[in-house]
Amino acid sequence: MKNIFKYCFVALMSVLTLSVSSCKDDDGPAPAKAVLVSASGLNFEGTNPDTKIVTVYSDGAWTVDAPEWITVTPAEGVGTMDVEISVSDNLRDGALDNPRRYDLIFHGPSLASQAKVVIRQDGDKFRDGKEYQINEIDAVNDETVVAITNLTVMAVTSNGFVATDGTDNIWVLGSDISVAPGNMVKVQGEKWTDGMAYVLGERVTKLSDGQAVTYPQGTDITGSLDNMTLTKRDYITVTGVLDGNVLSVKGATNKVQFIEVAENLKLDDFKGHSVTIGGYFSGVAAPAVKVIASNLIADNGIAETIYFSDDFEWLAPHVQASGAGSTIETDDPGASSPQISAAGTKVDGVTAEGAAQARGYEFLRTCAPDKKAGECIYLNGNYFKFGKTSYQGGIILPAIEALGDGGIEGLKLSFVWSSQRQGSGVVDPTELVVILKNGDEETPVATLQHGIPDNGKLVWVNADVDLSGAKVDKNTRIIIRNTDAQWPNSKALRWFLDNIKISSPM
Repeated sequence: MKNIFKYCFVALMSVLTLSVSSCKDDDGPAPAKAVLVSASGLNFEGTNPDTKIVTVYSDGAWTVDAPEWITVTPAEGVGTMDVEISVSDNLRDGALDNPRRYDLIFHGPSLASQAKVVIRQDGDKFRDGKEYQINEIDAVNDETVVAITNLTVMAVTSNGFVATDGTDNIWVLGSDISVAPGNMVKVQGEKWTDGMAYVLGERVTKLSDGQAVTYPQGTDITGSLDNMTLTKRDYITVTGVLDGNVLSVKGATNKVQFIEVAENLKLDDFKGHSVTIGGYFSGVAAPAVKVIASNLIADNGIAETIYFSDDFEWLAPHVQASGAGSTIETDDPGASSPQISAAGTKVDGVTAEGAAQARGYEFLRTCAPDKKAGECIYLNGNYFKFGKTSYQGGIILPAIEALGDGGIEGLKLSFVWSSQRQGSGVVDPTELVVILKNGDEETPVATLQHGIPDNGKLVWVNADVDLSGAKVDKNTRIIIRNTDAQWPNSKALRWFLDNIKISSPM
């Protein structure tokens, strides 16, 4: 790091040499016109902090001003030199005080000749912490230190717990917190917001063991998944068909995604069942209504057999690595959409495309006759985007071993998809076809249109494809792509794909 600053300083010095020489005063060194420091920030322990050394690079005389608790030796100098920085113990009345920070400025006489080093010292952030009620948390700024007391723990997951004051509920994040349902606790931590407010619980104090948890009646959201009006982390109930951490309700575009699940609730035991689940509403990121699942209210029996499902949540690390956006959820046609084969999507050396191929997916690409073949499949969070002007893309689903050699009749393929809106407001007239491929034989079984009007909001559209009458076995491959009339085509015929499931009703 020190060499980087030296190289930068040498380059800066070469530009300033003539001006510095002309300004030199015979009575002393010329004041610095350029100052750099080898570190932008230093962190110190609260007590018995070590002294740290930085290098100041300057083309003249410099100085630094420091508060009483910071000592800089020397506090002024000429040219390049090493400087020691130390801080005193951060104590008040014999105990750790609040964390403290100071912007230490090494400078010459002008704003252009300043270099900042941020000094931070550990302390007890909770020493003067203010107590809040849950209903006050939304109004405070993120990173505010808060304390909330007399809370009852309602549900514990691997990453935290939900607690209530009897009226409102709060999510407390922290995987190393040891509490149990029914415990009465005091929570201290920082307030943060991720769609809804939560507390990063750094100190959780058990006040009492409490008693058995009793859940309220709750708001039934089964019939309102597509037009949610809830704004708080209310206790809710919902009934639908369970597939892993996703619950589907017939006729609804949105699905319930259980972003956290209580430790004693084993959802895998109810795959394909119609169930009623209780939990805590945690926001909407269409096509998902996010819920922290707390308890099973009813198992209504097996509703369907699920042979294959994928919500593409495994793409999340690749989305994070590449900075991919979410076109449909934000209704933003300009959301970042990196190519699935791009190096920027790599996680542990594997691109988003490579991760999909490892799961058995194949991708199709074509282009208009006057174009050269090229990439036209992209990453969004967490789903795929296909096509660009004059280029079309498609996908082949993995082979499904669970279907066996004899195959299954009466299957249903479901997924959600959408189109893309152009800058003019026109929505691409994308049409999709679903094809069953058995050996060299390809059989179209459905053609789909999105129905989104020009200038309309981008939304997910349900696709339910009846495969009745067709034999689908472990060797059958299911293809989803643009229709033959659009394959290839010189127009913009883009589309998005998420939440695939192949099942049969009981």
